[in-house]
Amino acid sequence: MKTLQAPWRRSLAGLVILTALNGGGATAAAADPAQKPAKKPVADRHSRPKKGGKGTGAAAPAVAAARIKVFRLRHLDPEELRQVVVRLLLAPGAQLPPMGPVGQGAVGVPGVQSPAVVEFAIGGDPRYPRHVRLAVDRRSPTLIARGAEEDVQKVAELVGVLDGPAGKPAPGLKNLRLFRLRFADVAVTVDVVTDLLDGARIAALGSSGAVVVMGPDSALKEAAEVIEALDVESKEDKEGLDRGPNK
Repeated sequence: MKTLQAPWRRSLAGLVILTALNGGGATAAAADPAQKPAKKPVADRHSRPKKGGKGTGAAAPAVAAARIKVFRLRHLDPEELRQVVVRLLLAPGAQLPPMGPVGQGAVGVPGVQSPAVVEFAIGGDPRYPRHVRLAVDRRSPTLIARGAEEDVQKVAELVGVLDGPAGKPAPGLKNLRLFRLRFADVAVTVDVVTDLLDGARIAALGSSGAVVVMGPDSALKEAAEVIEALDVESKEDKEGLDRGPNK
């Protein structure tokens, strides 16, 4: 029986992720067969969207077909990358999903354990925002995205830029800059840039000592100016280099 224990756990973990990516309805039933499924709330007839109506009764946009894309990561921890993707692509005014902290300057909430699958609003009509689901498997390591074609493509572009070797320049992407710090603290830099800039999204990649900024060209230029001013060698840095590790 011991030889079947690890494969059985991996199969169960995969089933949980697959179920959550496709809606999550079967997860609760699998966890507790005796629990009755919750009844769907009946919407008030006055709040339902009307075809061709006006104002709040306007018809909801057509739901785009969902697509799944799997990313095999080479350099980043999938949970850290997921948090950065959510922070950068979250729709304005949308609530940040609960995620545990990972790495220096991460956006997670202390004491919160990240679920296998996180769902967040990414954009579209504010009344009917589109959503993307992101699943992680740290053993693989893998990030899985499920959503509309255009939204999954946004995730793919971010992964292509962020999941690169630390020693090489990041590929260019419109409205996105990756700043690799040499001396400054990542978390402190993110806090300063966030408080100073308007109209930009800022996230930390603590594992690679980088700050990610997304926004218009004007915001990217301001971010570059601030980060250049902060990322300088201090007196303590120089003294540490002069002493050396064994002095």
